[in-house]
Amino acid sequence: MTKITCCMNLGGDVSWLLERQMKVLSQVVDDFIIAGGRLDEQAEQILSDFPIHRQVKDEKWRCEVKDFNWMTQVAIKQGADWILFCDFDEIFAANSISDPRLDIKPLMANPEIDVIRFRRPWLWKSESFYRSDNPDKFYSHNTRSVLVRAQEGLKWGHPGGSLAKRIVKQALVYDRQLYGFHQYGRNAITGYKGRAVDTEIIQLHYSAVDWTRYVKKNMKWAVWNMHWLYDKNPDELFQKHYAMIDESQVKVKPVPREWLEYDFQVPALKIGVQV
Repeated sequence: MTKITCCMNLGGDVSWLLERQMKVLSQVVDDFIIAGGRLDEQAEQILSDFPIHRQVKDEKWRCEVKDFNWMTQVAIKQGADWILFCDFDEIFAANSISDPRLDIKPLMANPEIDVIRFRRPWLWKSESFYRSDNPDKFYSHNTRSVLVRAQEGLKWGHPGGSLAKRIVKQALVYDRQLYGFHQYGRNAITGYKGRAVDTEIIQLHYSAVDWTRYVKKNMKWAVWNMHWLYDKNPDELFQKHYAMIDESQVKVKPVPREWLEYDFQVPALKIGVQV
């Protein structure tokens, strides 16, 4: 039997959606490897119901790239055949699990295929609508939350560049810790030998479902990036994050019913509940 291991990075305010994510993923994967920061009591209780290998770090020492590379190696050592990398707010649609036309097994059985990518529509302010105005961003194939054939040599890249490049940058700003060493975000995975294929399997992106959380998160990232990305233009960074909450150009479409009609009970979202 093919073993699929899920690797997920967790930290901060995740309880509002985590229970649903774990319930849906448990229909797809055999076990979980989780890295990241400390979680609240509610999130810890949710995780206790699932088979998990876990590493917890204090927030100031977290580095997403290191976390994902560590999880990758653990998954390989524990005998995974395939590794599903995902974030807590990217959840498989109901028909992606139940519709035989979207069966992923033939792709996994093809020895020439090593990476399987999913389409990621952004839900917008509810589960009733998704963004349709910029499909290259809001309905694109995800390059970081992917299913990858387990093999030696897999590696996640650092957004700050090579280690040598980051050391040089650090030397130029010796008076503060550079973003290259304390970093969220990761480049696409490399080191696989076969082909990468795009599918019509849907991973719903829940980041903007809870609007208050979404706005707060983008403001937090704007402040964080303007502090750490010292070599970037502050105005450009601000505009980048403002564009994520600017609704002047937003267009939406109704969410198809088959995306949300699971044939098993899924937990309700805790919208508006700050934990």
